[in-house]
Order: sequence, then structure tokens, then C-alpha cells
Amino acid sequence: MGINRNYIKRIASQLVHELYEMASADPQIMVTNWVAYAYNLICKESSAFMPYKCGGIDGFLSGDSKALIHEIEKIIGDKMELRLLTAWHELHWERSQRPEYEETYQRYIRMRSLELPNFTLSA
Repeated sequence: MGINRNYIKRIASQLVHELYEMASADPQIMVTNWVAYAYNLICKESSAFMPYKCGGIDGFLSGDSKALIHEIEKIIGDKMELRLLTAWHELHWERSQRPEYEETYQRYIRMRSLELPNFTLSA
């Protein structure tokens, strides 16, 4: 079975949009790389259509994870929301490593899941 691009695009686009809406209200949540967990959920939701092994996407990418992310990005296309989410993650992760911001980010770093309107991302 080949990749069902329309199905994956529909799921991925909705998920990225919902994550963007949540993060734009509070960008500090992106100290956790929720984009990586979104990719993992997209893989699980569309596993029948993907020739890649799902799981193990936790911000450290190798093998099938890199191929999967590349394929998802090709399918959903150039999304400003995705680029902003990634930039917010990089900014807030870097800030969270500074002693003066440690307390600010602790509650976000401790989050084990993120409830979106139609999806739940789990760390």
C-alpha cells in the first residue's frame, strides 16, 4: 500500500494548526518540542499509509524518524505555522537553559501531555 498523501495532509495540517493556536496563546509551552510529538502522533494515526516504523521520535532523530519527518514535511508543504513552532521551541529551549529562567519554565518542562481540541500529544 502506498502513502495516502491526502489523509496524512489532512491530519498533519489540522494537528499543526491546533498546536500553533495553543502555542500562539502561550509560546513558552514550546520549551518542550511538541512538534516532535506531533510527528509521532501523525505517524501513529496514519501508520497504515506510511512505510516507516513509528515511535521513538523524541527530538533525537535517526533512521526512519528522519525519513518520516521529511515525508510529512513534503506532504504538508511549506507551513508558516510549523516554522514558527520550531523557532519557538528553539528560542524557549535555549532560554530555559539559563539559570535566571529556570523557575519560569519548570511547569512547562514538567508537562507530560498537551490537550488540543482534537488531539492529545504525550511526552
